[in-house]
Amino acid sequence: MPSKTSSAWPILIVIVLLVAGLAGGAWWLLRTPPLATNEARVTYTTGEQCLWTDWQFTIRREVQNNSVRGNALIVGRPKVQTATDSVLRVFSATGEKMLMEQIREMNFRTVPDSNNTSNNRVSSLVITTATGEETFRATPLPKFSRSRVLVPVASHYFPKQSDEYTTWGNVRMTLSGTPDAECSIDDEISLTRPGHYKKRTPERVEFGAP
Repeated sequence: MPSKTSSAWPILIVIVLLVAGLAGGAWWLLRTPPLATNEARVTYTTGEQCLWTDWQFTIRREVQNNSVRGNALIVGRPKVQTATDSVLRVFSATGEKMLMEQIREMNFRTVPDSNNTSNNRVSSLVITTATGEETFRATPLPKFSRSRVLVPVASHYFPKQSDEYTTWGNVRMTLSGTPDAECSIDDEISLTRPGHYKKRTPERVEFGAP
């Protein structure tokens, strides 16, 4: 005569398999769908997430259109040059050119802004690519600027400039995209002036793998 314990084993196994199957099905239904190549998921320090499509890096440079005539300085309207790119082209902290292809993530480290307690500021940015990580820290701009720079913008975006130096002061780089309709956060993140307002401070950006 079989024992009660041995006859209960098949029932327990069936129950375990059913629970595992239900858990797996729930995970499959609730899991975050993978991102497409042209998509990015932005997470802010507030916890809000925004799905962007057609993301790109935008580089803006203001050119002063001034000239000297005799003893007079003729001040013209500044001209704005703009370039867009899907590959991040920057210089490393030691001056080497970097092509940061196949970006997977950007992780922003934020700290309270000592000049404004209601704001956060980004102090470092870790960029993960298919081949590794690179960390950029906020550094002071030269001369009289109070701004900070995370990603130095390579001057080769603008052919009339020399490739041998990094353009700092008058160039701005942003990551932008088209947010979904439910997103209440801005569609642009500064990478060269990382003093974001508290409600808009990014924490993480995930990119779709090609």
